[in-house]
Amino acid sequence: MPSPIILRDLSGLGAGISSAGSALGEALSTRIKTQREKQEKLEKETKQNTILAETIGTLDENSSPIDFLKQSQLAISRGVPVESVVTQAKLYEPYLKQKLEDSSNEGFLQKLGLMPEKQPQSGGQQGIPGLGPMPAGLQDAPGISRTPSGVQYTTAQKPADAQKVNNPISSWTDDMLVTAQASGNKRLTNMATSEMNRRKLEQDRSFAERKFHTEGTKDIKKKISTVRESVPRKKMALTMSRDAIESGNIGSLSWANLAERTGFKELQSAKGSQLATASKENLLSNMSRVSARAQNQWFEQRLSSMFPQVGQSQAANLTAQVMIESELEMEENFLNTYERLAQEDKEKYGYVREDIEDRIYKELSGKDDDILNKAMYRTRQIYEDELGSSELEKMADKKVPSGTPLTPYMAKIMTKKYDQSFDRTIENAKKLGYRIPTKEEFRRW
Repeated sequence: MPSPIILRDLSGLGAGISSAGSALGEALSTRIKTQREKQEKLEKETKQNTILAETIGTLDENSSPIDFLKQSQLAISRGVPVESVVTQAKLYEPYLKQKLEDSSNEGFLQKLGLMPEKQPQSGGQQGIPGLGPMPAGLQDAPGISRTPSGVQYTTAQKPADAQKVNNPISSWTDDMLVTAQASGNKRLTNMATSEMNRRKLEQDRSFAERKFHTEGTKDIKKKISTVRESVPRKKMALTMSRDAIESGNIGSLSWANLAERTGFKELQSAKGSQLATASKENLLSNMSRVSARAQNQWFEQRLSSMFPQVGQSQAANLTAQVMIESELEMEENFLNTYERLAQEDKEKYGYVREDIEDRIYKELSGKDDDILNKAMYRTRQIYEDELGSSELEKMADKKVPSGTPLTPYMAKIMTKKYDQSFDRTIENAKKLGYRIPTKEEFRRW
C-alpha cells in the first residue's frame, strides 16, 4: 500500500531567505567599511610617522632648541596632530633641558672669566623661520639646502657661532678653579672641587713615585759622583805616563831608576819625575773611590804596583798602561751612558728611574766586551814585540791560553813557517786556542 503524502506550508520560506540575504549583505558591508577605515587610519598613521621621521626624527643630542622648535612646527604644518608631536618631542626633552642648562652655565662661565667670549658671526643664524630669509648666494653652498621652512644645515656645516667653545675643566688654571669654587653655582663648585681633588691625587701619586725612584737611585748616584771625580785625574795621569814611557829613558839602567833606588832625587830625569807624578795622580783618583778604612800603606802600595813604574821594562809599563786605559774607557762609557739615560728619564718622567743601573749594564755589556778584547789584543802585540820574531817562530805550533788574540804579525809567521794558505793558518790557529778578531775589530783597534 503506497505511503501517504504529507503536504507542508512553504509560503514563508522565500521571505526567510530574503531576510537572511539582507542581513548577510549588511554584515559584509559593515566589515568592508571597518576594514577601509582601518586601512585609512593605518595609512594616515604611516604618513604621520613618515613626517615625524623627516622632521623631529632628524633631531639628536647636538640639535639646538631652535632646531627642535623649527622641526616641531614643520611637522604640525604638514598635518601631524599636536598630540603626536608632543609625544614624540618628549623623547628629546632631556637633551633640550641639558642644552639650556649648558647654555646658561656657559654664559655664567664667561661672566666669571672662565671661558672665552664667542666671537660674533656676520649674518646671524640664517634661514631659520621668523629670523629672516636665506641670504642670496647660499642656495648652492655646501651643506645648505632650501626647504619649505627655510634653510637646512648639515651637522658639519652649522654656523660657527652655534659651536661650543672647547675649554675643558682639565685645562683650567688653579686660579680659575678657585674662582669656580667660590662662584656659588653648586654644579660648578662641585666640578671645580672634583678637579682640584683629582690634581692633588695626581700630585700625591707623582710625589710617592718620585720618592720611590729617588730612594732606589741613591747608590748609583753616589757611584756616579765618585767616578765623575776620578775620571779627569786618571785621564791626566795616563796621558803623562804614556808620554813618559814612549819618549823617556826610565828602564832598569836609567838615571831615573838609579834615583829611585838610591833616594837621590837630584839624579831623577824629567821623564822619570813625570811618571812618578802620574803615578800619584792615578793613586789619588783610585783612592777617591774607596772608603777611608781601606786607605792604608799596604793598599797604596798595591795600587801603585798596578801603574807603570820607573825601572820596569817598557813592555811591562805599556801593558799596565793599556789595562788602565781600558778601565778608564769603561768608566767614561758608564758615566756617559748614565748621564744620557738620566736625562731621558727626567724629560719623560721628571725623575731618574730606580732601574737605571740595570739599564746601563744592559746597554754596556757589548761595549765592555769590545774594550776588553781590544785591551787583550794590544797587550798581545806588546808581548810579541818584546819576544821578537825568532821566539815567535818557536811558538808557532804551541797551544796558547784559550781566547788569546791572533795578531797579523803572528798569523804571517805561522803562514810562512808551514808554507800554507792563510785560510789553513786560521783553522790551525783556532785549534791552538787563538781567538780570531773580525775585520771590523781590526779596523777599530
